[in-house]
Amino acid sequence: KAIIFLNGFDGLLFFLTGALGVLFVFMWTGTDHSMVKNNFNLIWAWPTNILVAFFLNSKRGWLKKYLILFITGLIIALLSWFFLPQQMNNALLPVVLLLLYRSFRRYQSF
Repeated sequence: KAIIFLNGFDGLLFFLTGALGVLFVFMWTGTDHSMVKNNFNLIWAWPTNILVAFFLNSKRGWLKKYLILFITGLIIALLSWFFLPQQMNNALLPVVLLLLYRSFRRYQSF
């Protein structure tokens, strides 16, 4: 039961962060919202996560490479959190840490 829960949780986590990434990219490129221009939240909210969410339970080779790249991006985001030109909301730190942990656990399962 725990594995079924974690599979669903990971899928939801990746889907929601991907949806946020899609929203950020749309607001940046498709509208005239200057507040989301050059939004550094895209470091952790990758729009591609919305698609990856549907393949998390598969053992595809590209998924392992994607997770390595995503984990690297999350580590860079965490290391530069307080030094970025944009002030990042500290309330998002647990979300980013959770993404890092769940991505690492997914990578280990290969």
